[in-house]
Amino acid sequence: MRKELLDAEGDLKQGISPVWLKEVQWERFKTEKPAAGSTSTEKETLRSDRAGTIIDFLDEFEPVFNKYAYHRYILERTRESNLQFERSAMPGMLKLDVDWAENYTMMHAREIQSEYWMAKQCSIFVCIGKMLLLAAWSATTGNLKVGSEVTVELEGSTPFWATIETENGGFEETAAYDVRDGAGAPYTVHRSQLRARVWHTTAQIGVTNDKRHDSYATQAFMTKMIDKWEQFEGGFSSLHIHNDNAGSHFKNSRTLNYLSRLRDLLERKVTWSFGCPGHGKGPWDGIGGMMKRALRSATLKLQKIFKDYKQVAAYLFEKFEGGDWHDKHKVGSGFTINAVEVHQIPSSEIRKDKQEFEEYESIEGIRKSFGYLALPSSRVLQRWFDCWCTTCAAATGPGGGMKETSRQSGYIVTDCKRQVDEPWWDYSVRLKGTRGITAQKKIAQEKGREIAEKLTKLGPNTFVAVQDRSASREEHYIIGITVDCGDGGCILKQAQGKDREYIDGTRFDNGDYAVAVRWLTRLDEDPEQRTFELDPGSEIFTINSTELRWNNIELDRVLPAEPQVRRSSRGMTRAQSNQGIVLPSKYTIPVEAEQAILNDCW
Repeated sequence: MRKELLDAEGDLKQGISPVWLKEVQWERFKTEKPAAGSTSTEKETLRSDRAGTIIDFLDEFEPVFNKYAYHRYILERTRESNLQFERSAMPGMLKLDVDWAENYTMMHAREIQSEYWMAKQCSIFVCIGKMLLLAAWSATTGNLKVGSEVTVELEGSTPFWATIETENGGFEETAAYDVRDGAGAPYTVHRSQLRARVWHTTAQIGVTNDKRHDSYATQAFMTKMIDKWEQFEGGFSSLHIHNDNAGSHFKNSRTLNYLSRLRDLLERKVTWSFGCPGHGKGPWDGIGGMMKRALRSATLKLQKIFKDYKQVAAYLFEKFEGGDWHDKHKVGSGFTINAVEVHQIPSSEIRKDKQEFEEYESIEGIRKSFGYLALPSSRVLQRWFDCWCTTCAAATGPGGGMKETSRQSGYIVTDCKRQVDEPWWDYSVRLKGTRGITAQKKIAQEKGREIAEKLTKLGPNTFVAVQDRSASREEHYIIGITVDCGDGGCILKQAQGKDREYIDGTRFDNGDYAVAVRWLTRLDEDPEQRTFELDPGSEIFTINSTELRWNNIELDRVLPAEPQVRRSSRGMTRAQSNQGIVLPSKYTIPVEAEQAILNDCW
């Protein structure tokens, strides 16, 4: 604006009102790191009185306002997606709201010559888990109270969330109920068309003497707490984690690597949604405060002395898990929290050797993105904002309700209800260095030998995938077809003995198989890079079975074939003279098959 109002000398341009040069006063708030010598570790908020022209004020105000406007947009989007999840969740979808409470200080009197106060601390991890009760959902009879949340199932339309507006509508299936959906539209439906949305909510409290509140402590408690939910009403079908935007213990590659490992362990859909920074107050804050109030009350009123975290956990267990607390707070009592569980983990079980040296592959834009979906083998999908429409809630990954438009455009959920597509981006969160890679490499090589053993039965003309470590992540594999070695099989030999041997320059160790293949060429005409062409007259190569990642791939046939564009840069040695095979020459690999191959590449 300064350039529009002032000339090069700093004077008002002709025709501009002099009101812009009027003197005004304002206050400026800034947060800065503690001053040198300060004992505080918290950032300090500083206020300064400012004065100047309206132009000077706007120069300072504009960049602040621009950030604030986007911050409000993020807040509305994250709140919208959280509300959308609450209204679209189905039975079996487990939601966990997690966070660390402030450390609890154990105050007690101790006498050494004179009485004085001494303090110890313990950490409290809070997890609020909730899931819809299947029995209430399945019921087609029974009275529903005014204000009760329901899902309306009308024939020929998508189920939608609504609230009951009829007082004592009736018990029988044909009883008429007035409901109103999220947009305020009224409906009159039968009781049999209503699915009661009754949540069972459990507060899981973790107590430890570990003070770091980092990803490793978070993982230790979450693993324990998720295992408890496996025992609730037959377990859960998908896991959805939500918390604030704290990077130190949640929003980092280390925790997202854990998310992928959860997916591998549970073999179910696992997501992690983050709230807006600076607005992290949630159900966890109230429960954390309730636990600390109970402990302080016990110290002040009951003279309870807590000397360590174990005694803190024992008291919370006695107060909330024992006695009649659960009976008073059961589902239908009007209380939000229906049960409390108390867990304790010593720091010695959380801390492992070399944790502080672990480094994971980074994710671009992690601070500005708020939705993550776990994929197998240390990979996650990133979305800037969550969407929980019917199709997005059902999508499980590439090939599972998602399609890839191009390498540059990410994965799009098929038939997402948002007007503008919100793409998912694929990222690796592997452990860097030899510890992570060596383990994955060993697993992949063992699987490659198993594939080669299957090839002894499948024989020639079998499509296989081989890891191409010379290529980028997008082209991390090559497709080949096995070739007859002259004896009706595609295995030239299996290496035997302790000494390594070389076949046409390729190294083989004891137990490795030498496999004859002919490569297919990846075509640039396909923006998704999933179309390949087979040239029956191309070279035949010998590969080591440890490079095999998949076999017997079902490719989709594409005709007619187009001219070849380029070949893989991977250098292979020729196994024997060219042998012609007659097969359709152009194929496309399905998305789900490509994902399975990439999962096994290290």
